[in-house]
Amino acid sequence: MEEGTPRAKYVLFLNARQQLTIGPMVVFMLKHLRLAGCPFPEDAFQCHPCPITTSGGFSPQYGILLCQDRVYYKKRMEDTMAHELIHAFDHCRFKVDWNNLRHHACSEVSRPAIAGICLLWRL
Repeated sequence: MEEGTPRAKYVLFLNARQQLTIGPMVVFMLKHLRLAGCPFPEDAFQCHPCPITTSGGFSPQYGILLCQDRVYYKKRMEDTMAHELIHAFDHCRFKVDWNNLRHHACSEVSRPAIAGICLLWRL
């Protein structure tokens, strides 16, 4: 299997997904989603090809998307997973309306501690 092909990247994704416990932020977020009453199963992580401008996404309906053609190494995958898990936590804990741009912007705040406060202000 040639490195860099979509199939090779997908295999990298599958192998890394089996080692979720290695990324402490991912473990932390999964734990706190469970404690908040919103357990997030491993099979809610999906891997598909994406446009060049996307590396992942969160959908309350479908879970977390990881872009197989944008995950070049494990650290990037873990960072993307953690970022999207923060959106999942915001959705669970603060009932984010993803069609409200102010809610969406608050969830995109890069520091998770501030993101929840922003949503509590109900912008």
